[in-house]
Amino acid sequence: MPPRLRSQYERHSPERGYPQFGRDEMDRVHAIFVIARALAQLGLNDWLAQVMHWLGNYDGLETMLEDWEDPVIGVRKVLLDHITKQESSVLEPTSDPCEMRPGALNSMALKQAIVADCLKLDFVSYCASWDAGVPPRARRVWVPLRQSWMEFRESREGEEHKSVWYSESAQPRQRRQLSDFLLLGTLPTEREGA
Repeated sequence: MPPRLRSQYERHSPERGYPQFGRDEMDRVHAIFVIARALAQLGLNDWLAQVMHWLGNYDGLETMLEDWEDPVIGVRKVLLDHITKQESSVLEPTSDPCEMRPGALNSMALKQAIVADCLKLDFVSYCASWDAGVPPRARRVWVPLRQSWMEFRESREGEEHKSVWYSESAQPRQRRQLSDFLLLGTLPTEREGA
């Protein structure tokens, strides 16, 4: 059972001594495990690898962001919110995953709702590039579906400078591609770009 939804908003000061030794289920290090348990509780075990692959491409980006924009913290919050919604509504189990009853979501509808909420998180609106600063050299842009943040960070060439910025204006296509990746497992083609 994941930790209480409300506790993720509380200040954490776990005991430094036995038995916690400064650790808490709601600290950042545990967030990835809470995500795995939350997916299991939502009946979405089959989706764990896809979500972890996606989140893994953002690993390290949190060092460039504010605390509240951290990818794993944001996804953990989305999943715990969905658990709370599920627990507060009357969900009737069905033997047919395609059968819909009032108040119940099949797994695809639940995934779609979770993806929609995840795509509202700030971290998916961040862009980055390596730039030599000398026109006409094109910037090398980070494409999260094709390259992890760590790979991008290590790909510096010569005197390039890294730029990181928040941008909503150029995001509709990227959000659609992220949604397609999470829901269908498809990557954008080279022609589509990202």
